[in-house]
Amino acid sequence: MSTSAPDIPDSPAADTEGENENEFTLEEEVVTFFQEDLAALPGLQFRPSQLKMAETVARTIEKDGRVAIEAGTGTGKSLAYLVPLLLRTPQDEGPAIIATKTVQLQEQLLKKDLPTIQRLLPSPKKVVLAKGWSNYLCIRKVESPDEPTVRAVGPALPRLRQMLVNQSGKVTRGEAPVSSSQWSRVKADPLDCQKRNCPHFSSCGLFAERRELETAELIVTNHAFLMSDLRLRREGRSLLPQGEVLVIDEAHRLDDVATEHLAVRFDSDRLYSCVSAPLLSGADGWLAATRFTFLMTLPEVDFMPWSARFDRVVLAGLKDLEMLSGDLFVELTGLGTTFANKRVPLKGLLHSPQGERLANFLAELCMACEEASDSIALLCREYEDTFEQGPPPELIRLAQSLGRMAQDLDFLGGCESQDWVFQAEAEPTALVARPVDNAEALEQELFSEYKAVIVTSASLRVDDSFHFFKRRTGLVEATEEASFDSPFEFQKQTFIGLVSQGLEPSAEGYVEQLAPSLVDLAASMGGRMLILTTSHRRVEEFAGRLAGPLAAEQVELLVQGQAPPTQLLRLFAQPGRRVLLGVDTFWEGVDIPGERLSCVVMTRLPFPVPNDVLFKARSEQIERDGGNSFEELSIPLVGLKLKQGFGRLLRTEQDKGVFLLTDPRACNRRYGRKLLRN
Repeated sequence: MSTSAPDIPDSPAADTEGENENEFTLEEEVVTFFQEDLAALPGLQFRPSQLKMAETVARTIEKDGRVAIEAGTGTGKSLAYLVPLLLRTPQDEGPAIIATKTVQLQEQLLKKDLPTIQRLLPSPKKVVLAKGWSNYLCIRKVESPDEPTVRAVGPALPRLRQMLVNQSGKVTRGEAPVSSSQWSRVKADPLDCQKRNCPHFSSCGLFAERRELETAELIVTNHAFLMSDLRLRREGRSLLPQGEVLVIDEAHRLDDVATEHLAVRFDSDRLYSCVSAPLLSGADGWLAATRFTFLMTLPEVDFMPWSARFDRVVLAGLKDLEMLSGDLFVELTGLGTTFANKRVPLKGLLHSPQGERLANFLAELCMACEEASDSIALLCREYEDTFEQGPPPELIRLAQSLGRMAQDLDFLGGCESQDWVFQAEAEPTALVARPVDNAEALEQELFSEYKAVIVTSASLRVDDSFHFFKRRTGLVEATEEASFDSPFEFQKQTFIGLVSQGLEPSAEGYVEQLAPSLVDLAASMGGRMLILTTSHRRVEEFAGRLAGPLAAEQVELLVQGQAPPTQLLRLFAQPGRRVLLGVDTFWEGVDIPGERLSCVVMTRLPFPVPNDVLFKARSEQIERDGGNSFEELSIPLVGLKLKQGFGRLLRTEQDKGVFLLTDPRACNRRYGRKLLRN
């Protein structure tokens, strides 16, 4: 349903004078809050579509329903779902949970939108941010670093220690004055964490925040954390408390995030956490402390034989696994240098002459993991039976982790399921299986766990239909649909230019032909231009053609890869004549209101890479089911990405700008015209 601009409804209070406030429906309370509380704030502009969306969210919560909402750019969707969430009366089932894709939106919620609403509430709600382990500094690794950490982090350690003191044990990735490689040495890791056995457990900021989650009324997290929680629940564990209401913002990215986080993966990080980290000397190697706990209460007569057995089963077993894994990764790394792409089909590699050694190492490691898991589990059972006391829980978790790793290695080595895409990867080296379809997992293991589900984004529909999004995410049954138009007047605020003649993007000479026109446009606009491409190779080609001519026009070219994306965006948003050139990172998440971004150039219709193995598998699945993969997969993906790219241009109702699509196929192909209508 597209909205017009109705008057703000009269407050329900006018017809219910004297009634108890708690007798209002949530929808009525939301309307009153927008009319009487938010409307009184200076500078806050009323948007009819925002209120309509808030009412839709409130009704969905009240009736324990589901709804997919597309809210056009400028609707103000975050306030539209935050107000109902903060006005709701939590039931016994738990908190409301909001999951976003980007850190930028999280920061907007926590630093701007939530404080705005909380100040207007009689009693503010308890809001907690949930981040993954790798976002936190490990106190133990900073206070008692091993030699590699001292060498890697060295001069930054005193500063990190002082930050831990000043910030009550909680330092996050964005605050730490270290590089990414240094952070990897000092970040928290669930598989080398000593938990309650750690001397710093009581002052650990990570566990303090985990405890806060249990009493939170509203939890803000990201898609990745939500998917990690889903995986852990399969193992009987969890990161998040059971929630009552789930809101997923930037929901058009949920399927992509699920694909990566529900993948089966064996890489050096997993090897380190499960096998190498326990064996480290000093504070990082938790196995020494576990061995002490295992033996300390035993009768003297049993100490030596059980000590020898522990060393043989656990220590020697892990060292064997570390050696076998090392052989596998050396072989895989060597093969990776021959890969035409960074990813190759795993089945073909394992059955090729050059992959024979890798296949043997994989089978041997799988068997060794299973034997180590069984041996450690047997050791734990016999310890409990003999001494009538439980073994250290870390030892039980180690056996379980090795068992899961054995299962995953067996699955990766088999490459037998059509429902998964098996790949060997270089940079970084890994064996990975990704699900072809996430719909069933998301429906049965995520959405069904909540009483009410709201998913929203500025780009969920293709050709005015939610069908593609709902099919990919499993939200097919009993899910209502709502769409709210952007308040922007695109015909007045935007000039749209299309190139109907000339070379197509795949033709040789396309970049050479287009570059002079882009230089002229950038010079006339004083920079302020974002150029979007679809591959890193194209970024390099455009950079080579544009850098010199732009410099001659006193326009600075910022190229993705020169610096972190956030740094490039900050620089681009500052006064000056600049052009920003990039790929995927900048198709969405760029929010630069005002004149600093006045032109978006899209150099190619953003079709998926045709030889991408996962895309091919999804296309083949559609064809096997009697469908048309081009119409049912390729075109919807392009349409959604077009919306995202176009959405970078206008961020406020005062913005104006130029959108230029230089791919002639948009004008000359039937599907191009369909995409433009969308």
